[in-house]
Amino acid sequence: MQVGSNYSLQINQAGSQIFSAAGGDVFQSVADLITALQTNSGIGNAVTAVRGAFDHVTSQRVFYGNAVNQLNAQQNYLNSEKVDLSNAANSIAGADIAKTAATLNQAEVALNAELAAMGKISQNSLFDYLK
Repeated sequence: MQVGSNYSLQINQAGSQIFSAAGGDVFQSVADLITALQTNSGIGNAVTAVRGAFDHVTSQRVFYGNAVNQLNAQQNYLNSEKVDLSNAANSIAGADIAKTAATLNQAEVALNAELAAMGKISQNSLFDYLK
C-alpha cells in the first residue's frame, strides 16, 4: 500500500503463512481435536497441537502490529508536514495587503521627510569657513 510519497508498506500476508506452518496448522489442529473429543482418545496431544497453532497465529500477529505502528508513525509525520506546509503558505500568501501598503506608505513618507531635512542642513564644509 502506498502511504506517502515514496513510502509504501506491505500490509498483508498469505493465509497459508498465517494459518498453516510446520507444527502449527490451525485447521488440522482443530479437526484433530474434534476427532479426539469424539473418540475420547488423544485429547492431550490434540490440545497441545491446538496450543501450538494458537502460538503460531499469535506470532504472526506481530507482523500486523508492526504494520499498524508504521502506519501511525507515517500518519503523524504527514500530519506534521501538513501543518508545516499550511504555516508556510499562510506566511507567503496570507499577508494583509492593506496593512503592508500602509506600512510601505509610512516608510516612504518618513524617507521623504528625512531627505527634505537633509536638504535643509547647511552644506557648508570646513573649506567654506576657511575662505
